[in-house]
Amino acid sequence: MKLLDDYLTLSKRERHGLIWLMCILGAVITVKSVLANRELPPIDLSGDQAKVDEFFAGFETQEEEKAWSLENGTHDRAAPVPTYFMFDPNTIGHSEWQRLGLSSKQADVVLNYCNAGGVFRKASDLQKLYCISPETYAALEPWVRIVMESESATQSSSSEREKVETKVKATLAVELNLADTIALKSLTGIGSFYARKIVELREELGGFYSYDQLLDIWKMDEARLGVIRTEATVDASLIRSLDVNKSTKEELGAHPYISWSVANSIVKMREQHGRFKQVEDILGSALIDRQLFEKLRPYLRCDD
Repeated sequence: MKLLDDYLTLSKRERHGLIWLMCILGAVITVKSVLANRELPPIDLSGDQAKVDEFFAGFETQEEEKAWSLENGTHDRAAPVPTYFMFDPNTIGHSEWQRLGLSSKQADVVLNYCNAGGVFRKASDLQKLYCISPETYAALEPWVRIVMESESATQSSSSEREKVETKVKATLAVELNLADTIALKSLTGIGSFYARKIVELREELGGFYSYDQLLDIWKMDEARLGVIRTEATVDASLIRSLDVNKSTKEELGAHPYISWSVANSIVKMREQHGRFKQVEDILGSALIDRQLFEKLRPYLRCDD
C-alpha cells in the first residue's frame, strides 16, 4: 500500500506543472471552439484576378502583334544594309527594293500595292504604306525620281539630256561654303533634310575645309558623300576664322571644335605671355595636342 501511495503521490512541483498544463489545454480548446463558430469575411480576389487576367492579355497581345508584324513584313530579324541609288518606286522590282533596305516581306507589300493599281505620283506617297517607317522614308526620299506618263514621251532624248546636265554640273558645281538649301537640293541624293543639316553645320563651324566633315551629319553615309564629292566643291578660303589675339573666351568656346576649357586656356596664355605671333603658338597649351590643332587650324588666324 505504501508503495502504491508513493507511486501515485505527486510532489508540489509536479502538481504545479500539471495545473499549468491543464490551463494551457483549456485555453487552446476555448480558442479553437471560438474560431470554429466564427464566420470569417470572404476574401475578395477579384482585383488580383483582374491584374492576372490583364497580364496574360497583354502577353498574348504582344505575341499577336509580333506574329502580325512578321506576317506583314514590318519586323525583321536582321535589317538589311541599304545601298541607295536613284529609283522610280513605280517601276523597280523586288530585288531593287531589298537593295534599298527593305526586307523581302516589305518589298512584297510595296509590289502588291503597285500590282493592285496603286501609283506613286510623288515621293511622299511612300508614306501611305504602313511598311515604310518615317526613318526609312527619310533615307529614301532624296533618291526618288518618279517619271509619269507625260514624261515618258521625252525618254528617247533622256540620255542626251543627262549628258548636258553632267556638263552643266561640271562647270557649275555647288560650293558647299556658299550654297543655300535650294542649290544643295540640286545635288544627287540630297533632299530637304540633308540640305538643311548641311547649312546648319556650316553656320556652326564657320565653313567646311573637307568633305569628310559632312559625316558629322546624322545618317550621312559614304555612298551619299561619294556623290557629293563629284558634284560639289569645298573652298576653305571661304571659312570664317577666329583671331586668337582678339577673340574672347565666349567667342572661341562657341565653336563646336573648341571646348570651354580649351578656349579659357588660349585666353589665359594670351593674357600671361602677350599676343600670339603665329597660330602654332597655342600648342603651348597642355590641352591642345597636334591632332586637335590640325582640326582647329583652318578656323584660327593670328592678326598683327
